[in-house]
Amino acid sequence: MITIVIIIFNYNQNIGYKDFLTIYNWSLTFNSKIIFISDFKIKNYKNILHHYILNNNEEFNDILENIKINHNFIFYYSGHANNNGIILPNESIYSFSLLKSKIINMNKNIINPHIFIIFDCCHAPSFFLPFKWNSNFEFINDCEFTKTKILLISSTNENEKTYWSNNGSIFSRILFSTLRYIYKENKSISFHYLIKIMNQQLYKLNIKVNLYSSHFIEPYLWSWICSNYFKFIEYSNKLIIQRFD
Repeated sequence: MITIVIIIFNYNQNIGYKDFLTIYNWSLTFNSKIIFISDFKIKNYKNILHHYILNNNEEFNDILENIKINHNFIFYYSGHANNNGIILPNESIYSFSLLKSKIINMNKNIINPHIFIIFDCCHAPSFFLPFKWNSNFEFINDCEFTKTKILLISSTNENEKTYWSNNGSIFSRILFSTLRYIYKENKSISFHYLIKIMNQQLYKLNIKVNLYSSHFIEPYLWSWICSNYFKFIEYSNKLIIQRFD
């Protein structure tokens, strides 16, 4: 069983819902349960453990504080951000440093905790992780070491913008379709192949995949992320490209 913590805050709730469907349908490819935080309602879906509809900032902090997971998990954020943090529905800022500490605390009590983090937003953070992928993991400055093993993949760096379409985030759609394709063909996912395929699809939009790690690890995505693959529901619609500032 894999838990996926999904947070989606989007000024356009229709686009936010499309992003939810993108990751939800990917979650059906393995044994998973979802903890979902959003500013909009959805119908009932079978593997959603909890759905929190955000009303205020204090409530958001309390929700994160109370999420406890007894295994490795995936964290996904789609929405808006600036260089200081994610932008909550009332347009206040929740700092990246505070968000990082809340995420790490979710499974800190297990042995050898792992977290796979996905940021699909403008000005995505590196969380000051010490290694960045560039054909291999390279040590970078201004880093913070953690006991928890973290992989972080994002659609932007600081001061960069990302793109959405009428079907939701382009980066998220390409990420999850690429993960499913590679795993179906090879049963393992190398970072080199994953990023190469994604960048080939994203280069016309001037989007480049960023990958960070808390540790120097083998260049393969952890096997527990895509275990028990069995199916995926795919949607195909015409894209209307839109840039969000």
